[in-house]
Amino acid sequence: MTGPRQRAGSALLVALLTAFASAPAVAQADLQAIDRRMSQFSARGNYAAALVEAKKLEAAAKARYGVDHETYATVLNNVAFLHATLGQYDEAEDIFKRVLALREKNAGPDDLQVAKTLDMLSQMYVNQSRLAEAEPLMRRALAIAEKALPRTDPYVSKLLNDLAVVLEHQGKFLEAEGYYKRAIANLELIKGPNNVEVARALGNLAVTYQNLGRYEEAVELHRRALPILEKSLGRNHPDMAPQLANMAGLLQALDRYREAEDLLRRALAITEKSFGASHPNVAHALSELGSVYDSLGRPAEAEASNRRALAIYEKFHGPDHPDVANILSNLSVGAALQKRYDEAERMLNRAIPIEENALGADHPRVIGTLSNLAFVLAAQGRYEAALTPARQTTQALAVRAAVEAPTLTLAV
Repeated sequence: MTGPRQRAGSALLVALLTAFASAPAVAQADLQAIDRRMSQFSARGNYAAALVEAKKLEAAAKARYGVDHETYATVLNNVAFLHATLGQYDEAEDIFKRVLALREKNAGPDDLQVAKTLDMLSQMYVNQSRLAEAEPLMRRALAIAEKALPRTDPYVSKLLNDLAVVLEHQGKFLEAEGYYKRAIANLELIKGPNNVEVARALGNLAVTYQNLGRYEEAVELHRRALPILEKSLGRNHPDMAPQLANMAGLLQALDRYREAEDLLRRALAITEKSFGASHPNVAHALSELGSVYDSLGRPAEAEASNRRALAIYEKFHGPDHPDVANILSNLSVGAALQKRYDEAERMLNRAIPIEENALGADHPRVIGTLSNLAFVLAAQGRYEAALTPARQTTQALAVRAAVEAPTLTLAV
């Protein structure tokens, strides 16, 4: 989860304490103390401790207002957010859906609070690679916000950024670029060029440029974003880890592997401290490290890193998740380089249907995995068999080129 969700949660808690203002003085002071502790824990990245405090506020809201009041929905939304941040997705999804139903019933389907819950639920689905479910929720949240707020409102800008993230994960890079640019322009206008939300959006746009092969533009955006984030959040804040990992991915694309390794080790240390050793964010850092180790010719370290990541993902998501498939593809590369072709082929044949079902047949990750399978089969001299994934790769690339190509206007 990213920082903007945390900021939205803090704003909701202020509203909760305002609602409690009529409580007896002692009770109100207790609630304010709970709120302060929760905000402090969350700001430091101690989300488990923040969740304990949020549940105390939930109990207080339930006792005072019952389960059908907006104040209860407000604090319950924060509980769901913290569960999701900790990777406790089943608990979070159930609570988000309860909040959504309550808010739609009380305020109607176009209320801004409905948009906020849709936004958080959609972002959680992105973290689970449930992209087909995430996109319509985020589009609905943005439509509600644009109707209720000025188009340059910071919350509209946040949703533009969040929708771009959903699109980028689906490989819709050019469409994502447009939304990121709108978000950045609005945020710079309202908050200034050195704001942390501007920096987050710049970092996201940098990843899109990397995926489009526009490396120099990506480097410049990262160089601008990282100092802002470090100054605003601190070097060891959990929100620094994904930004460091993104920069490391760009360095890998530029063959600067040792610099990438340093950034990923730092990201891994931050993530393990913030979320524990078995969190999906830890698995992501381990996976990226595995790729770097492969490129540096350190196969034993690469395999150990990827196998640890695989165990984490399978525990959290089950055996048929696209993150599991991505690790299997990474492991297959190492196995193939060591001429363990049968093992590599088994991993790729397991990964491909998972990715195709979750991401679509023309997604860049599917294309990469098919290409790996073609290589493994050809390396064994099985050229006829290799033609099938090679042709699928060519067809998928053609589909992507048709989708991503800009519309041409002929001069007359």
